Amino acid sequence: NIEIKRRIDMDRLLESIGDYDRSRLLVSSFMHHILPDVRRKAPGIPLGFLLSARLIDPASILSVLDADCFVQHFAFMDGEYVDRIHELGKKVWVWPLQSREDIRRMVECGVDGIICDYPDRAVEIAGKTLSKPCD
Repeated sequence: NIEIKRRIDMDRLLESIGDYDRSRLLVSSFMHHILPDVRRKAPGIPLGFLLSARLIDPASILSVLDADCFVQHFAFMDGEYVDRIHELGKKVWVWPLQSREDIRRMVECGVDGIICDYPDRAVEIAGKTLSKPCD
């Protein structure tokens, strides 16, 4: 996950990514208005929009934002919400998981990706690696 935290030069970002396998990348941001710029410059890179709240209608944001993945704070997630987002054809990643209990709960909810400081814990608890970003 590459999180864009401020307006940046897209060409420079893409240059820094270089030949890295883009199917293993996710570019995300709370600054949703810059994601279309990334899409135009690099249509093959999966995009995620970061959220720290639970949307009443997740489909509404998808009608204006071409993103592949919801990247949601885990405190606002449960199985029902994950299912709703999956029904829209999108992947769900959660952050910032640290404890084994929280990781286990999110895996049980069916999330597609976990952003945490301890990826070995996520892999251990999931019993497998989670899916590639938004594939």
